[in-house]
Amino acid sequence: IMQPVFQGGRLRANVERERAILDQRRAEYARTVQGAFREVLDGLRQAGWVLGVATGMSDRGLAHCLAEHGLADRFATLQTADRHPSKPHPSMAEAALLETGASAANAVMIGDTVFDIEMAVSAGMRGIGVDWGYHASEDLLAAGARAFQLREKRLSTRDFVAYAEQFVERARRKDALTIINDR
Repeated sequence: IMQPVFQGGRLRANVERERAILDQRRAEYARTVQGAFREVLDGLRQAGWVLGVATGMSDRGLAHCLAEHGLADRFATLQTADRHPSKPHPSMAEAALLETGASAANAVMIGDTVFDIEMAVSAGMRGIGVDWGYHASEDLLAAGARAFQLREKRLSTRDFVAYAEQFVERARRKDALTIINDR
């Protein structure tokens, strides 16, 4: 009678230990991803890009997310679902262009869904698809993405910035705007 109770305590301890290890790994991953994201944003800004966000989140949700991750000061324009129709309607992209004074011909939308790319195309912008999100590269290209980032080809921050600059090299001017989508 005592052995199953004792065994249950040992199993519970193993589960708790595994949960602690998983929590630690999640925290390390989050720090790594957030650090890499900050590096990319800072690299794009240093290269002269004006950055914005177009998201299906609410104003309140986006403000909380940016504040929690220390990113609020990195964006010149924030466009949310509170003030615009859902993607792929071009309203968010058009408002971002107006707010920053950028032209669509010199702007890029980086997104992980067909809706992001369709929004960019509808607004006259170029789209760079990233296939580490919701939709596959084939779908992003079919939606009009001019280029995409492969999951297997992990670019360094410097290489990603160079990739974005090469992509728009012929059309890029001082008023270039990059919209980073978070979903």
